[in-house]
Amino acid sequence: MDRVNGLDLDDVRELAALEEDDSVEGVEWDEWQEDEDRWADAAVLPLDRPRLESLLGHVETAVEAEGCDHGLRATDAWAVRNGVSLDDLHRGLRGYGGHCDCEVMFNVDPDTVFPRARASPD
Repeated sequence: MDRVNGLDLDDVRELAALEEDDSVEGVEWDEWQEDEDRWADAAVLPLDRPRLESLLGHVETAVEAEGCDHGLRATDAWAVRNGVSLDDLHRGLRGYGGHCDCEVMFNVDPDTVFPRARASPD
């Protein structure tokens, strides 16, 4: 099974195939499409966990010092210094609700992006 950043790509593909249905189990296609778009965005996040934590620390420091201008100024400054593609980073962060620096700080949780494997029951 292909997984990227904890997302099952087969599930994303299956949701895409549902486009012909108007609803599935009471959920409108638009809701499925929004989820699929969000998952696709999140899957391209070009960071491993240590780099994501570094980004979040930088953004938190910047937002606490300067506030949020409802843009990605602190995020972009970190990305440029660390050689990270802005387009991929923006798209990936959008998938987790990170549309501006304060939303990156509050919505992008490393434990959500990189879920820890559950211990198998003995």
